[in-house]
Amino acid sequence: MRQQYDKVVTDPIHGQMRMDSYCWALIDTPQFQRLRDLKQLGSAYFVFPGASHNRFEHSLGVGHLANMQAMHLHHLQRDLDMDQFDIKCVTLAGLAHDLGHGPFSHIFDGHFIPRVRPGSNWKHEDASERMLEHAAKANGLTEDQISEDELKFIKALIRGHESNGSANQKQFLFDIVNNKRNSIDVDKFDYIGRDSLYLGMKCGFDYQRSMQFTRVVDNQICWNKNEALNLNELFHTRYNLFKQVYCHKVGKTVELMLTDVLCLADEHLGISAAIDDNEQYTYLTDAILREIERSKAPELKDARALMKRIRLRDLYRCADTFLLPTEMATRVTKQNFTKERILSYATESEMNEIRKSRTEIYTDYLVLSWCFGKENPIDRCRFYNKFDVDTSFTLSRSQLSQFIPHVFQEITLRVF
Repeated sequence: MRQQYDKVVTDPIHGQMRMDSYCWALIDTPQFQRLRDLKQLGSAYFVFPGASHNRFEHSLGVGHLANMQAMHLHHLQRDLDMDQFDIKCVTLAGLAHDLGHGPFSHIFDGHFIPRVRPGSNWKHEDASERMLEHAAKANGLTEDQISEDELKFIKALIRGHESNGSANQKQFLFDIVNNKRNSIDVDKFDYIGRDSLYLGMKCGFDYQRSMQFTRVVDNQICWNKNEALNLNELFHTRYNLFKQVYCHKVGKTVELMLTDVLCLADEHLGISAAIDDNEQYTYLTDAILREIERSKAPELKDARALMKRIRLRDLYRCADTFLLPTEMATRVTKQNFTKERILSYATESEMNEIRKSRTEIYTDYLVLSWCFGKENPIDRCRFYNKFDVDTSFTLSRSQLSQFIPHVFQEITLRVF
């Protein structure tokens, strides 16, 4: 299969990324270009100065890797009957998978929207599908650039499954961008490598090697059994990033403050209303903070004051953290670890001080795992042997290493 490329992008992670004209038809739209103004790591940039990269370059990287993975399988296994439709859709799904992120990424859909719209089930994944469709229609993309059938399939690939329950004959294609089987996909390959580089951290996982040793067996992507420890390092590196960076306690305080800022400004600026209007959402980015700071509107006085505290580094404080022992996990749950329970242990004098200072208390029930709770994610992977490439199997702990951990989840209690 011959692909016609018309532009090359130089990337610090992947080197030269060649992209076809149909990619640029999507990239050169306001809906995709807004990703330049969304920090990949949200509030972590307030703690780690190197975390200045945006979702724009991450999305380019995921599109590039999605195309690489699809082309590798196509050339390796001609009997898969992959065609241009499949490769084009997988590539565009990689490019478009993050189109729906809001300001400061997961702060928007994970904290802000639930507070201002209790009961809402809005998620950025759903918004990505809507923004892709909006980009195609609002910018007059032709059938050659993205057809209705392609659009439908791309949205399913972003979702990681087909919502109508129909059985696509090439189910392995859903393993590339958003892998629901074992969470090993090109999205992780890019963000783990990219975040590690910009944060100045070491990454022991080799995604290029991993991709080279993939093949499809029983309609799902499998790996050479010798790749098991490399895949183990993927999940280990992901855990380290969550532990040291994504869930850093100071980053969490900034996250809480940014959420409060957005909530204080929502009524006046109609921030949350943008999720109901694709055109408004196109222009909703991290720049909303500067809009708040520039404004002289009295309605934004409290939001501006809180933003000034962030700029002056007068942040909320983390009062304490506690790594919950495994045997206590059934007694202390997310449902009963609440502000009210914390305050029930305060003395009368302490309560008076809290009321006097108008101190607000936040609790954080932080669950970190290697992706699937208490389960070892490698148990969800299937492998092949070079002597029998058409048979897949799982690997037990004894076949991997004695150094593979026995515990894959931890719970930390934090009070701010």
